[in-house]
This record gives sequence, structure tokens and C-alpha cells, in this order.
Amino acid sequence: MPWTDLSNDQTIFESVATKLSNLTYLDISHCSGIGVEAIRAIGHHCKNLERFDMNSLRFYYNGESWAVRVGIPSEVALAIASTMPKLKHLEIFSMQLGNEDLLKILNSCAQLQYLDISECIVA
Repeated sequence: MPWTDLSNDQTIFESVATKLSNLTYLDISHCSGIGVEAIRAIGHHCKNLERFDMNSLRFYYNGESWAVRVGIPSEVALAIASTMPKLKHLEIFSMQLGNEDLLKILNSCAQLQYLDISECIVA
């Protein structure tokens, strides 16, 4: 799904994810407008997800205009950590990530074999 604007249809993931329970790989890199609820829905319904790529999610629609995302919100890291325990491969490069958020992911995704946080600012 790279380079897709999903800002006007936040519920698409909830409705689609319910039908993708056997999905093992999802790439939403460069998709703008994806919020925490969509990430939660993906993790909740796609229980077999082993690879998740969400690189360079820099822009989002805040309801009024396009804005630049400074980093991934803690809620996104928590959604990944709490709903995607089978992850083996995670790419979140070119984003800002808090130390606590990174630790949540590392502690919860015990099967993680590959983590790409290149070009990330970890603070």
C-alpha cells in the first residue's frame, strides 16, 4: 500500500482487517493519514502478522489540514507491542521514537528477529 492517502477513510482498516486474519505481511510505508485506531485494528484482527513495515509516515491529516508527524505517538508503539506479539520483522525507519516506546516493542515482541530503526531519532 505504499504512497496511499488514507486520511479520509480511517475505518477502512477495521473493515478490511476483519477479513485478513491469515495475513502475515503488511507494508503501510509512506501511507499518510493512518492513525492509532487503524494500527490497533490491524494488530487485533491480523493475529498471524509476522512482518509489519510502517516507514516514513511523516504526514497525516489532523481533521483540518495536513501536518508533519514528528514521531510515532506512544499509542502507536503500545498498539504494536500489545497486539502484534508474533512479529519477526518490523520496519519503522525515518521516524522519531522514544526510548520507552522502543522498549515496549522489544519487550512484547519476543519473536522479533529484524528491527529497522535506521534514520530514526531515538530519544
